[in-house]
Amino acid sequence: MIRSMTGYGRAEHNTPAGRWSIELRSVNHRYCEISLRLPRFVQHLENRVRTYLQDNLVRGKVTASLNFEGQLSPDATSLHLDLPLLDRYHSLLLEIKTRYKLDAALDVRTLATMPDVFLWDGGAGDDEGPWIEIEKLLAKGCAEIARMKDQEGAALAKDLKARTALILTDLDDVEVRAPIRIEDARRRLTERLGQLLESGTIDPNRLAQEVALYVDRMDVTEECVRLRAHCHHFSELLDASPSAGRKLNFLSQEMHREGNTIGSKSNDSLISHKSMSIKEEVEKIREQIQNIE
Repeated sequence: MIRSMTGYGRAEHNTPAGRWSIELRSVNHRYCEISLRLPRFVQHLENRVRTYLQDNLVRGKVTASLNFEGQLSPDATSLHLDLPLLDRYHSLLLEIKTRYKLDAALDVRTLATMPDVFLWDGGAGDDEGPWIEIEKLLAKGCAEIARMKDQEGAALAKDLKARTALILTDLDDVEVRAPIRIEDARRRLTERLGQLLESGTIDPNRLAQEVALYVDRMDVTEECVRLRAHCHHFSELLDASPSAGRKLNFLSQEMHREGNTIGSKSNDSLISHKSMSIKEEVEKIREQIQNIE
């Protein structure tokens, strides 16, 4: 079953050191674009996190935010300040106070609540320890967002199948009308040229060839066969692959091309109407599949 590129997932993972959490948001995009936010002490693992998300989410513009509440490792025993960062916070807050002539006091609580001013010793140089826990968290987060994307994909598949069925219904009407329309055209053309035939100014064999060429240009049998095949293949892909967005997009272009050719060769009001209806449904399909993974 196809999968939507739109989704949201949130997950938590508890460890002896503290609690990890992740939020994932995804919208449609041509490629897989990851916007990542990590705690400072695991930013050296950014490439591993990014690769994991790209392997599991395939396509979409993804915003991922990882958070950690607790100490860096179970054996962390020393808490200290990031003094350069704290000095910078202090300098900037004083600049704000002076610039805007504020009377509020700059107290310890204000500085202490600034992000990342407190650091735990221990475990900071360990790559595998944090990664093991982060990988478990990523697995939970990806499972959650996949669940929502699957639900969205099921709704999209239902709509696309309904639209494909409408196209096939219109195509049935075209295939019924097409032979009748060709015979009508042959008859009208023969009647119009009957007077010239009687005068003997036109070779009957040459005329028969020209009539045959004329009705052949009006024949839409091949286009109908190809369009029907495209529709069946389209429906099969909806059920067969969760990441069929690019293939479905290509098929929709081919379906539009066949529908357009049927309309251009029709020279018949009913077939022209059905061709327009087919192209309208294909356009709606093309809009929908832009959100398929």
